[in-house]
Amino acid sequence: MPIEMTQDVIEQKRALNKRTRAMIARGLGPAFNMVSGWEAEAAKYPKSVLDDMLQAANDMALELKDCFYKDTLDEPRIWFSRLGNVEMAEQADGMFLSADSPETGGYPVIVLNPFYFLSLDNTFSTMVAAIAHEMVHMYCRQHGIRDVYEKAQLGSEVGIAFHTGQFRKAARSHGMTCGTREDGFSDTRFTDASWKRIDRECPVTRYCLYANDKSPHTVNV
Repeated sequence: MPIEMTQDVIEQKRALNKRTRAMIARGLGPAFNMVSGWEAEAAKYPKSVLDDMLQAANDMALELKDCFYKDTLDEPRIWFSRLGNVEMAEQADGMFLSADSPETGGYPVIVLNPFYFLSLDNTFSTMVAAIAHEMVHMYCRQHGIRDVYEKAQLGSEVGIAFHTGQFRKAARSHGMTCGTREDGFSDTRFTDASWKRIDRECPVTRYCLYANDKSPHTVNV
């Protein structure tokens, strides 16, 4: 698998950047480097690194939307931020914030912790898997599908079956498997067929994975 930025990657990046600019013009675009609360971590990296990483995250999200959801999902926004999740652990990868969350301005947002991904060998493989997981939540909320149980309903077993059967069904229908980890939380990952589809249909994502990760396609979230 070549890792140079081939013409198809260059052309796709231009097309995706045009879509991102259109989102920004409508007030829907990504909020770059919203790293409040992560000032110490952010200081370790040049601003350009986080800007480029956030743009790549938004590019990959748009490619995943086109590949697995077509017109059944709104265009996703990715933020690097702790907004809406003051209890986010340092090793947490991210979460989905629905349009009724006060921090998002009335639009659904996938919020990621960039410093978690940067601490890993497979930065982009892990990030794209996390984006895909949160896009299942976004799909469920958009279509009125109950995706999670309330903590109060789970009692002391907060982790067990946190994701509903409907969430698992939605994940499977969009190219992912969905099992249960030892701690009780759902374990989602792309199927081998889905990784092959990404390699074939998502040139920017393919480039990010193979140009940056030591062992692409070996992660789950």
